[in-house]
Amino acid sequence: MNDPDPTEDKWRPRPDAKGKYFNDPLHEGINCVRGQAAEAIGSLLFADLSRLSLLLPTVERLVTDKTTAVRTCAIKSLVAMLNWPELHEVALDLFKKCTQSAESVIGTHWADTFLHHTYRRYYSIVRECMQRALTSDYDKCVTAAATKVALAGFTKDQTARMDAERVRKGTPEMRRGAADVYATNVNDPGVGEECKQFLPALFNDDDPEVQKESSKCFDGMNGDQLRSVGPLIQTFASSKAFAVGSWSLVRALEHSTELLPDAVLAVVGRSVALLKAALPERNYSGLEVDSCAKLILRLYQQSNDGNIRKKCLDIVDEMERMNCYGISSQLANTER
Repeated sequence: MNDPDPTEDKWRPRPDAKGKYFNDPLHEGINCVRGQAAEAIGSLLFADLSRLSLLLPTVERLVTDKTTAVRTCAIKSLVAMLNWPELHEVALDLFKKCTQSAESVIGTHWADTFLHHTYRRYYSIVRECMQRALTSDYDKCVTAAATKVALAGFTKDQTARMDAERVRKGTPEMRRGAADVYATNVNDPGVGEECKQFLPALFNDDDPEVQKESSKCFDGMNGDQLRSVGPLIQTFASSKAFAVGSWSLVRALEHSTELLPDAVLAVVGRSVALLKAALPERNYSGLEVDSCAKLILRLYQQSNDGNIRKKCLDIVDEMERMNCYGISSQLANTER
C-alpha cells in the first residue's frame, strides 16, 4: 500500500492533446502497483467477505488514495460489500469518500457496477456523487452519470425524475446518456411508454451524436415490436436523426418476418428523398437502397388498403425514375 507507483494520474490529458484523454483511470489503475493491490483485495472480498474485518482499514486508505486511478480499482471492494445488506451503509459512505474530488471514477467499470446496484434504493445518497460527475470535464464521466440519472428517473422518486428532466435538457454529453437509456429500454414493458415520450425530442436534437444514439432504439427489434412502435417510426422518419441513423431501422424492417407496419411508407419515402437531394445526378445504389426497394414492394403486396398500395406505387415509380439499385429486379418478381 506504500508503493510509490503511481505518483500521479498519468491518464490526464497531455499538454499537446487539445483536451482529449489518452486513457481512462481504470486502465491506468490496473497497470500500477497500488491499483493492482486494490483489485486483488477486491477479489479476496468477493471470495470471502468475512476477510473485511482484517482488510477494511486498507480499503479505507485505498478509496482516499491521492490518485483517481487507484480509487477506481478500490471500488471493486465496495461492490463486494454490497453482497451483505448490513454493509450497505459502510459501502455507500466509502463510495462518497472515494468520489470526493475524484468524480472521474464515475463511468469506469466498478463505479458503474456499484451505481447499478444502488441508484434505485439509495438515490438520495448517491445523488450528490452523480451531480458532481455531471459537471466533470471528462466527457465519459458526464455521460455515464447522466445514464444513471435517466434510469433513476423511471422510479417514483420525484427528485430523481426532476434530475432526469434536467439531464434531457443538459449538455450534449448528458443528452447522449439519456438517449442511450431511452433507446435501450423502448421495448421494456415497464418503462417503454415513457421512453417513447422522450425519444422524439432526442431524434431532433441539434447534436448529431445524440441523434445517432437515439436512433439505436430500433436495433434488433423483431416484427411484433416494430409493429407496436409504428407511430414512433413515423416520427423518426421525419426527424433529423433519420439522416444519420436510418440504417438500423431499415435493417430491422428487412429482417422482420411479420407483417410490416404502414410506417414503412414514411421510411422509404424519406430515404428516397434524402438520396435524391444528396445525389441528384448519380445512380442510386447501395445496401440501404436495395433494402428500401424490397420493403416498399413487400408493403404493397401485403396491404389490402387501396390508398397505401397507391402510395407504394408512387414511391416505386420515383425509384424507377431515379434508377435506384434493386428496384428493377424486385419489380420483376412482383405483380403490380
